[in-house]
Formats: sequence, structure tokens, C-alpha cells
Amino acid sequence: MDHSGILYHSYDSASGSFTAAQVPLEEVKVKVWIADARITLTQRFYNATPNRTGRAKYCFPVPDSAAICAFQFKSSDGRVLRGECKERDLAQEQYEAAVASGQMAGLLEYVTDDIFTISVGQIPAYTVVETHLAYVMTLSTGDYTDQVCFQLPYHVGQRYGIPPEGLHSAVQPALGKTRPKASGD
Repeated sequence: MDHSGILYHSYDSASGSFTAAQVPLEEVKVKVWIADARITLTQRFYNATPNRTGRAKYCFPVPDSAAICAFQFKSSDGRVLRGECKERDLAQEQYEAAVASGQMAGLLEYVTDDIFTISVGQIPAYTVVETHLAYVMTLSTGDYTDQVCFQLPYHVGQRYGIPPEGLHSAVQPALGKTRPKASGD
């Protein structure tokens, strides 16, 4: 089971109940600057359903030596959210107010040292969204002096422990056509 991505609660009008669901990942782009180990990860998701999502959460792992330094969330209609550091209670209050008024909003939350979630509000039907995450990290050299190792976590695996609430039970999208791309400088 893929334990990362964008999750939400889907309403089934026939049964009158909510089910955890996941927005399919469409594309992954990775750009790595080896000199200072700054990584930019871009992921594209597509809500292919005729309904907007409930409150969605982007869940992602980062390598254990990484520190997040930037986040951006972009919708296909051109709206962009950029991460901004704020005091926790103020950030939560502003996020709730923005979602309640129908604005696009996001809220980064620490889950563990290696797992973060970002509440991204609701994703309209048939909409593509992109997440851009930048982080810096120490690259492993192991026992070698002439090489470095870069590993990109693709999902929240067993090494991360118990997945965040709602992630483990989310309905997985049908296997799609995720297109990974990577480049290094």
C-alpha cells in the first residue's frame, strides 16, 4: 500500500457514509543540486472524480537527514500557495478561516522527524494540483570517499513506523501512469 500522497474523505451518497480515499499521483520530478544537496521535489496529482475532495492532506516522507526549506502548492487554474513560517496556533486559526471562506489554503504539520503532512483544503473535480517541496540534506558517503548516495523516499514505508492517521486505511487509486523524472547538477 502506498502511504503517501494526497488523502481525503469521499462521501458516498448511496450509503450516506465517508470513506478515506487518495488522489492519484500523476507525475514526479526530482532536481538535485549535488554541491549543497538541495533537493526540489515536484509531484503532480489529478482528481479524476466528478466531485471535489473533502479536506485533503498531502503526506510525504523526507530522508532522515533532511530539513524542509520551502513548499509550494499550485492548482491547474493558476492559484499558488507558498509556505510561510508562523506560530502554530495562529497558523491553524488562519488555515481554518481560509478553508471556511472557500479559499485555497495549506497547513504544514510535523508528524515525526521523517514524515510531514500539509492540509491543502479541498481539491475541485477534474483538477490537477502540483506540490513543490524543497529540502536540504547531508548526502551519505558510506565507506567511500569518491561517491555520494542520494535516496528519494517514495512512500511512507515500514521504517517510518505507524503511518499518520487516515493514511493506512485510505482507498488506493487504480494503478496509473506515474511518470518519474530526475536530473542532477
